[in-house]
Amino acid sequence: MKSFMGLLVMMVIVSGAYGQDEKKATTRAERIRAELTKLRDEITELKNELLTVKELIEKLRAENLDLKQKLLIERVSENKMTTKPPPRTVEASESKVSGVTLIPPKINPLKIIEIRYPLKDKIETYTGPGTEYGLDETGPTYEAETLHVVEEKNGWVRFRVTTADFGWHGWVPKNQTIGQLEKIETEIAQRISKGVIHSVNVDLNEVRIPPEVWAMWSIESKQGLVTYFSNYFDAKGSTGRVTVLSNRNDKKLATYSVWTGVKILE
Repeated sequence: MKSFMGLLVMMVIVSGAYGQDEKKATTRAERIRAELTKLRDEITELKNELLTVKELIEKLRAENLDLKQKLLIERVSENKMTTKPPPRTVEASESKVSGVTLIPPKINPLKIIEIRYPLKDKIETYTGPGTEYGLDETGPTYEAETLHVVEEKNGWVRFRVTTADFGWHGWVPKNQTIGQLEKIETEIAQRISKGVIHSVNVDLNEVRIPPEVWAMWSIESKQGLVTYFSNYFDAKGSTGRVTVLSNRNDKKLATYSVWTGVKILE
């Protein structure tokens, strides 16, 4: 009888210990599950924060591009108002001699063979196609100046700053300038490398842009971009038609044609 009671007591003790171990294991499993859930929540939160950071970077890139464009415009305006010498244009005008009005003959402007731009600020302008001709008194060029080339000789180009310049012209080394089309394609390549533009298809007159970048631009910036590519496609020998698409789903963001003009759709 005593042996039976001892055995019974032993079974109760073992059962209690097993129950405690099972309870501890269940508690540990619940704790692990809670920690895993917490880790999943933290990972989700980090992903959301990373997405926010990426969006912020894209916004800053777009704002930086807009700021550069504004600074360039301001710089050109300032140069024209302050640092630029008097206009290089020599205009024919009427004069009077002894009360008789003298009307000068009409001067036909030279044909513009191409448009080029200085590669940097302050490229010296010469009076002929070589340094031996001496510096032009009107001073050097500035980077945003448009050079209307009327002649090329011995690696130099003769230019005028407007198509109406009949009297003045200057010479600069051609290798210190860049052609209009080359300049545009360099700018496009830079914008693609920065993620501002995704791709350009000249054959289809299409431009693909990340929608998050497009959404941050002002209406004026969007219209300016469409006009920019209209001029580019036209220079490439295509029509001036433009279609701006989202690079995510090919949704139309803007269009342009000579019949409808610029239409901002998003």
